[in-house]
Amino acid sequence: RYVDLGPSGATANFALVPGGVIEGVVRDFQTKQPVAGAAVRARHDASSLELAEANERVAKSDDDGKFRLAALRPGAYELSARESARNTRGPVRVGLGVAEQQTDIVILIGPAATIRGKVVDEAGAAAADVTVRAVNGYGEQGKATSDNAGGFVLEGLAPSRWMLQGTSDRYLAEGHTIVEVKTNDVDGVVVHVRRGLDVKGHVEPREVCDVALPEPDTGDPFSRRESMTVTTSDSGEFRLAPLAPGRATLTARCPNGDEGTLDVMVAMNTSEHIVPVKPGGSIAGRIIDTAGKPIIGVTVSAELATDGAMTTVVNSSVTSGFKAITSTGGAFEIRGLNAASYRLYALDRGRPMKTKKVVKVVLATAQHATGIEIVVERPAGTIRGTVTGPDGAAVADAWVALDQTVEDLLHSMDTGDDDTHGVTIEGASSDDLPPALSDARGHFELTNVPHGRYQVVAEAQSGKLRGHAADVTPDAEISIQLAAVGSLRGTVHGPRGPSDLFSVQLAGPTSDGRSFTAGTFEFPRVDPGDYTIEVTSSDGTGKATAHVSVGGVASVDIALVAKATVTGRLVDKSGKPLAGMSVALNPDLPPDQLRVLLQELPPTSGPDGRFQVEGEAGKMMLIVLGRPPMLKHGLSLEAGKTTDIGDVTVVREQDH
Repeated sequence: RYVDLGPSGATANFALVPGGVIEGVVRDFQTKQPVAGAAVRARHDASSLELAEANERVAKSDDDGKFRLAALRPGAYELSARESARNTRGPVRVGLGVAEQQTDIVILIGPAATIRGKVVDEAGAAAADVTVRAVNGYGEQGKATSDNAGGFVLEGLAPSRWMLQGTSDRYLAEGHTIVEVKTNDVDGVVVHVRRGLDVKGHVEPREVCDVALPEPDTGDPFSRRESMTVTTSDSGEFRLAPLAPGRATLTARCPNGDEGTLDVMVAMNTSEHIVPVKPGGSIAGRIIDTAGKPIIGVTVSAELATDGAMTTVVNSSVTSGFKAITSTGGAFEIRGLNAASYRLYALDRGRPMKTKKVVKVVLATAQHATGIEIVVERPAGTIRGTVTGPDGAAVADAWVALDQTVEDLLHSMDTGDDDTHGVTIEGASSDDLPPALSDARGHFELTNVPHGRYQVVAEAQSGKLRGHAADVTPDAEISIQLAAVGSLRGTVHGPRGPSDLFSVQLAGPTSDGRSFTAGTFEFPRVDPGDYTIEVTSSDGTGKATAHVSVGGVASVDIALVAKATVTGRLVDKSGKPLAGMSVALNPDLPPDQLRVLLQELPPTSGPDGRFQVEGEAGKMMLIVLGRPPMLKHGLSLEAGKTTDIGDVTVVREQDH
């Protein structure tokens, strides 16, 4: 809950549901001795509709190797652990009922692979004190800091395809480095960074303010940075670093409502900048429901209403715009605004609420707009229904939860007006809508549901039974019949035999993706239905289909076809090499049908602009993930062969 803390305090009420507990011990695979300080991860084995949920918890083992994970929703979990250079040999699967406590779980860890390498700057010199982060496509992470010689060591990494990036308070990442980790250590990896610049100065008059400078958005989802913000000292001084060279706009907003902006050139040896601040404008009003009653504790967001303005949604919450929270009487005030046209949103836990009409405010310099009234539908919807088992009998203690897909979220944000206003969505949705448990008759009721479209998921018997209802809106009454989950397994082999490292992507009633070794894979809990299985490996790519029956086991054998390779060099319109830009291959499609489908972490161009990317044979197009994306159509690729396409000129947004 979001609250506005006034002089008399605030009240926030919560309705809790029972949580489960998993307890156990981490032991060394060989000695069986307890391992202290291991990070234990519990990954909820969710259905495809819940993959967007915040479904992972982490705890650390104590001096006796013991760990405890509490407040867990019911279902099936995969447990893994990592400590320094040791990692889990294989996940431990645990089923958890409502408020159940699973104890005496043992997780064995042993030696895992290590990546050793060096961080270098744009001149090829060693870069010290750089944090190197390793991330794979499944949320796992590792990090290390480079020494005085630029050397770094990343220990305890599971077999996977890892993306490495280096950053510090002095250096910016120069693209990323892709490393395949199998069972052996990987040496000689080079991570590229470049020296960043700084912008310093003070606000005038000198006072405490927040000073922000947004990093240019290259459009590359793997290198994008959030706006950099610092709070000035009492004398109004600030320093922002590290920054890329180019034009940028400093924005200052102060607690007393002062604001100011200054266009600057980020370059070497620039003088201090003075950001003038003066009394800013404000927008004040209240939020009421359709019955005229005030709504307390929701967020009001003022977004720029100019053409091309973007609303940013991260993990299902709107993060862009200037915000305030409604207090007593539904009142709000957003201060420190410059002269502009604004569109106002009401947000319930980050999600847009349905408004009676679009509310826009045009502010003049230092204008205080008052009396603004936003009429919204109160989040008072109800979704109720019944959960039954495979035999049609009522199921008690089924966990029923709501989820919104990206399409659902966009649907809820549609105001029906004709203004050009874009939406960018990053990350997955958050699990912040209250779930419910079915009673002895199988009945459930989800209350205070905001306006929108939802996917309703039900689960019982520690994740052994699952079911869902699609595209449900508030005040609906539904019935969900559960079915036993099945499993999907298979073998993967290339020209030289079983593939020693590969990734598998499932598309079907359950969507999932993981890395596997030794030529075999298994997804132990998937919903019944038809599946497409896509495999990617350095040995090639493969695809198969399978049908998983209720409670059944499906098996496939996938033969890999060698990849095609494309090489080239990225340059700007002046012919200068472009480093650090992600490139990918996709099936060649017309612009109106374009969908960027990344089956694995893409490579980036090197310091000389050169790139090498692998993909399927056939008619393909090259995509440079910039803003805007650059497409090169008409590539006819052959399996096992390399095609060099020479220089590719990339026109970026900042080049206009």
